[in-house]
Amino acid sequence: MKKLVLLWLFSLAFIAGCSDAPTFAGKPDAPDETDKQILFHIHNADYAAADSLITMRLKEKPDHPKYYFLKSSLLFHARYFYATQANRDSIKNLFGDYCRQTIRLAEKLPPTTENKFYLGSAHSYLSRVHIMNRSFTDAYFDAATGEDYLEDVIEENPEYYDAYLNLGVLQYFIATRTNWWQSGLAFLSGMSGNKEDALRQLRLVHEKGAFNKNEAGFILTQVYQFFENSTENARVYGMWYRDNFPNNFFMERQYNMIALTDLITQRGVQYFESNIDSLAAKYTLTNAGPLNGVGYRLITDNKTEDALVIFRVNMKLFPEVANCYDSYAEANALLGRKEEAIKYYTMAYDKTLTDQSLNEEFKKTLQTGIQDKLKELRK
Repeated sequence: MKKLVLLWLFSLAFIAGCSDAPTFAGKPDAPDETDKQILFHIHNADYAAADSLITMRLKEKPDHPKYYFLKSSLLFHARYFYATQANRDSIKNLFGDYCRQTIRLAEKLPPTTENKFYLGSAHSYLSRVHIMNRSFTDAYFDAATGEDYLEDVIEENPEYYDAYLNLGVLQYFIATRTNWWQSGLAFLSGMSGNKEDALRQLRLVHEKGAFNKNEAGFILTQVYQFFENSTENARVYGMWYRDNFPNNFFMERQYNMIALTDLITQRGVQYFESNIDSLAAKYTLTNAGPLNGVGYRLITDNKTEDALVIFRVNMKLFPEVANCYDSYAEANALLGRKEEAIKYYTMAYDKTLTDQSLNEEFKKTLQTGIQDKLKELRK
């Protein structure tokens, strides 16, 4: 059994290094004041401040996996929260490197509850790197390894609430986001998914967690908004996140999307279109992202005609943004309006050549997608 093999490896590491390896407590390791500052800065989108504190702690405690774990968390969120000079692939690769470093350090230490938590969390994070790379087999085996460690943590101490976070993410992903062969692979790996259990675990971490409380709030906002279609729950967690991390403009936009969805549901898209000038100022519509998200939420709710209006408004607000035209074309295609779809996909492609908001990675992805859709529509 894989769990026994891992414990055996832990035993070898302990025997080989017990004379000089640092030993950490088996009880939940409450964050100290510096840790709390790091966690705040990570979620408040203060990349430099968080990175500086983590670097300081890595110099002070170079053999403690905690700060490699926190660096992994910083890099994971950097792909969403921060305006950095590095591209997303570079950040992703660095994220993976720190996950592996966390694992290497924790494997050298005695198998305490705390060290198992770092191992389980790092393997779970590493599975996300594999998913980003579409290496699903590697993703599931890292996720299964992470699950084993985290289940051990909870078995040893059910009040180690942070350990429930990645178990909840894993369960939710398997229950809702996998296709048939991925589900089969998960089954062969010994994993299973239950959506309600997953949500319960994530809520528990948000309520009682220490290191993962903020991340649980971030995840719950996304899950309820985009996958559960529960605006009410998304609003609760989104408001909590916005109030606690006022500098996180990514999550502010997420909250504005929730508020806009509420407004459109209550007042209708025609009201929104007629009052766009005042509403754009009220909801800080300074880029095309929020309305694009609202439009796709409406498509999910089978309100594609309403989504078409939202995408049309977005094109008027941001006439140079290629993705606005791509979304408008997609809504027309879904409604069976083939010629309109072709027209706006063509315009979207032309806009990619001059759109200054596109990085090279997304530009290539967008252009390839548009070409594929035009090819299909012209058959």
